[in-house]
Amino acid sequence: MPANFLNAAAISNIFWLAFDKVIRLAVGLFVNVWVARYMGPETFGHYNYIFSFVIIFSVCGALGLEGVVIRELVKRPEDKNVILGSAFALKVIGSISGMALTITAASFMNVKTPDWLVLISISSLTFLFMPFEVIDYFFQSQVMSKYIVLAKNFSLITSSAVRLFLISSGGSLMAFLIVNVIEAALVFTALIILFSKKSSVWDWKVSAALMKPLMIDSLPLMMTYLMTLIGMKIDQLMLLEMIDEKQLGYYSAAIKLSEIWYLIPMSICSTFFPILINIKKKSISLYMKRFQMLYDFMAVTAFSIIIPVSMFASAIIPFLYGRKYLDSSAILAVHVWAVLPVFMSVVCQYYLIVEKKQKLSFYKTVISVIITVVSNYILIPKYAAMGAAFARLVSEFVSSYLFDLAHPSLRPAFKMKMRATLLVSFFSQAARILRRVRSS
Repeated sequence: MPANFLNAAAISNIFWLAFDKVIRLAVGLFVNVWVARYMGPETFGHYNYIFSFVIIFSVCGALGLEGVVIRELVKRPEDKNVILGSAFALKVIGSISGMALTITAASFMNVKTPDWLVLISISSLTFLFMPFEVIDYFFQSQVMSKYIVLAKNFSLITSSAVRLFLISSGGSLMAFLIVNVIEAALVFTALIILFSKKSSVWDWKVSAALMKPLMIDSLPLMMTYLMTLIGMKIDQLMLLEMIDEKQLGYYSAAIKLSEIWYLIPMSICSTFFPILINIKKKSISLYMKRFQMLYDFMAVTAFSIIIPVSMFASAIIPFLYGRKYLDSSAILAVHVWAVLPVFMSVVCQYYLIVEKKQKLSFYKTVISVIITVVSNYILIPKYAAMGAAFARLVSEFVSSYLFDLAHPSLRPAFKMKMRATLLVSFFSQAARILRRVRSS
């Protein structure tokens, strides 16, 4: 990337975000692998089913406020305490509502998992700490990612140590779910301590007049977030309902190794987002070239992940999880190809925000959810977990590529995606290097 596409703040932010992702990839993957090996496919399937069920209702606690609150904090820093206090109050209401909805919905589920309602109730306790996410929003608005990274990695390393202790001491499924709650508590305890060095939560003020516009602005984002969560987790819920927990265990083990890479485009694009906005003010042609650069970079990164993982899946799974997860190998080899359309979709999402076409992002998500549900309904009974992997591929490619092709205002994005997917810039650059080598 050219030097004028970077600045000191962007480089610092990329460093801290990269550090965060390296730690999470290393520690998170290591611990998840040992948890999966310890639990076995059936119990690991139960564990992931409970996690997927609860996380869908977490939208009530999130409320889609992140982008709206950050925007207001940047625009009106002098009103920081009122904005944070009002957002906190909204998230308290949302979190309590989310807990109630989660437990109510769980009571109507016909699941064979022992102590199902108790396990769901324990998992839903993580909602109690969601209101403190507003501190995370404050640090983001100040471009202080290092504080968020320090808090989250402190929590991750501590909770990972506890999980390893549970593995060595024969901990129960309930104990592992309690650790998830402890991890959430540690994150926001650390954030509160770090925030207290800048300000105080006791200075926050609640404004009913501000709560209403915050809620109205965040509603479309909340619906998009809900659809995204459903699209990401519905396959796991359907697998247990339509087949059994063992197939869900195989599937969960495989997707842990492909979905872990989804953090990469989010970190990179969030860093370059404000830079792209400023470039557009100066030159539309340069702005489009920079977006094409992001697409190209994401495509090369995606293929550098997909090809080795897909080729060596049959060796990766037994090495990490053991031979009892051998059925996960083929699932991973298929599911990892979703990395490409997901990377492209993340870049496109930021493109739509800059172009003020956020509604199209919601429509894309809705289409993806519908295709995911229909595809899973057709493929899971015939192919079990492998069917869920193919269903994910179909939905991601349709929403990322075909939707853009079909919608006139998204044709420029489709062209950039196709150029990146075909590695046009990569091969052109490689050809230039070869010519220079030959001439020298």
